[in-house]
Amino acid sequence: MTYNSPHAALAHSVQATIVGLLGTRITGIVSDSVRVRKVPYAGDFTGQAPTPAGLHAYPGILIIYADKEADLGGLNNRDDIGYPLTIVFAAKDVNSGGVSEPEANDDLYLGWRQTISDVFRHQPYVVTGTYYTSGTITFDTCFVEYGPIVDWSRWQKDQVFVGAMTLRFTLRRTRG
Repeated sequence: MTYNSPHAALAHSVQATIVGLLGTRITGIVSDSVRVRKVPYAGDFTGQAPTPAGLHAYPGILIIYADKEADLGGLNNRDDIGYPLTIVFAAKDVNSGGVSEPEANDDLYLGWRQTISDVFRHQPYVVTGTYYTSGTITFDTCFVEYGPIVDWSRWQKDQVFVGAMTLRFTLRRTRG
């Protein structure tokens, strides 16, 4: 599917990039559990096995349209615009018996964060015409804004590990 909005095209291209990392640099997540969302909604994820129809398996990665675009200035006939995407990691943090394990899986979860940070931090990023109706667009760089490693209130409530970071992609656009 192609998108009219550079922000939507970016989100779905980032989703494809992350799915491409599964099984090699990111382990333990299936491709159907990497989702683009308007809001941070994890209600369609489950730890049940087998996964019921219409739901996605934990762990998952949500790509959220976060915050707002930022006008980063410009020169003469061009503008630099920052497009944010928040990456949310979510995993049901219990063993097969349903017991929480507060000391387990930290290396796995932190590895996901590190991998995504390493892939995007200070890198240009190209979104091809496969995603964007107006052709290929190149984002000049990506800044990583680190969010909480773990949301303790969520973990204490239902033993779901939730952590986040925001990727802010800068697009230099011709004005007019």
